Amino acid sequence: MKNTFEILLEKAEEDRRAAAALLAAKDSPEGIIVFHVQQLAEKLLKAFLIFRKTECKPTHNMIFLLEKAVAADASFSEFSDLADELAPFAVLIRYEEGYEVTIEEARSLFERTLRLRNRILAEIGEGKGFRV
Repeated sequence: MKNTFEILLEKAEEDRRAAAALLAAKDSPEGIIVFHVQQLAEKLLKAFLIFRKTECKPTHNMIFLLEKAVAADASFSEFSDLADELAPFAVLIRYEEGYEVTIEEARSLFERTLRLRNRILAEIGEGKGFRV
């Protein structure tokens, strides 16, 4: 049976693949793309916190998750702007108006989230079967 850490990394990879496929397709809804990008970042941060044995309440709050990551490793502060920008896309973009995003913005958020992914997977290590 898989543990939460493994499940989060697998689900994060599913969100990465979904966002990449939507970005490659024509006329994909930008809100759906950034939802998957946000989910990718959220699951990666949660997996990182588990890896670092950092207690974390269940949340979709990107800012809170990044603050916990920074407390565990100050170098994660470089992703503060990314967390701020992704924060509304966990829930609000799915239910409220006023959170439009362009395809260029979606692509930029995806690329920046891939840098977060690479940073976390490098820390976790390929020895655990996870590749950058």
